[in-house]
Amino acid sequence: MTSTNGSFPRLVGYFQFLTPPVSIPYWRHESGLGCSVAGMARFWTRTSAAIIVALSMAFVASTGEQNLTQVYVYVQHETPARSWFPVWFDGALVAKIKRGRFFVIDASPGRHMVSEEKGVPVFIDVRAGKEVFVRLEWRNGELPGPALPVWDIVSQATAHNDMLLLAYIDADKAISKSVPKADSRKPPPLRRRGESD
Repeated sequence: MTSTNGSFPRLVGYFQFLTPPVSIPYWRHESGLGCSVAGMARFWTRTSAAIIVALSMAFVASTGEQNLTQVYVYVQHETPARSWFPVWFDGALVAKIKRGRFFVIDASPGRHMVSEEKGVPVFIDVRAGKEVFVRLEWRNGELPGPALPVWDIVSQATAHNDMLLLAYIDADKAISKSVPKADSRKPPPLRRRGESD
């Protein structure tokens, strides 16, 4: 028993040398070494669990960011939308837009709704890695009275042609964190006259 108690401080010092300078809970008890090891085991179990939880949360967050898909919302020049007006995404105000402008929503995969104060909303199915393009138009159909704004889902080719001369919304018009303050797309490379692909 005397030999065991004498080696106990050396054993604790050895563990403290191998581990970071943290406070390891142990106390002297008639059981001596067994009680200290149990305290150290509880400490490292809690620490390991906290590290695993933190890594799991970071992995989930990074995976969610990687799965975000861009939803392009735009209004052409030939529309009555002369003033800025709000746009909702899934019932939440995300940005303001007017004719000749566009913005981007970083959306998670799933079914979403784009709407405006008075117009007819549109439901979109967002898939990972597949961009969605939503265009605002004014129609009255066969009903009398002024035309109402209507959201339409358009193809990528149609949207690219429509958006050639459109400008991104002002930074202060991007209200939600899901809407970037500026256009993140790379501009097309400049070509000399007569140069082909």
